[in-house]
Amino acid sequence: MNTDRGRPSGRVTALAERAAAAVRRRQQEREPRVVLYDEGGRPRLLPPGARGYDAVLETGEELIAVGWSN
Repeated sequence: MNTDRGRPSGRVTALAERAAAAVRRRQQEREPRVVLYDEGGRPRLLPPGARGYDAVLETGEELIAVGWSN
């Protein structure tokens, strides 16, 4: 039981929790992102529909399915 609900800090915490839950829901609903890194470690987003997007996405999904990580 949260006794801080009536206090401003309790309301702020509750608001932050609801906002975080909404962000998580939106992230789960969107298309997967393909991020490529160059030799220097700089990321580049490969947009859906770009040449190679589907192949890279499929390979990534296969790696995740077998439990690969670095």
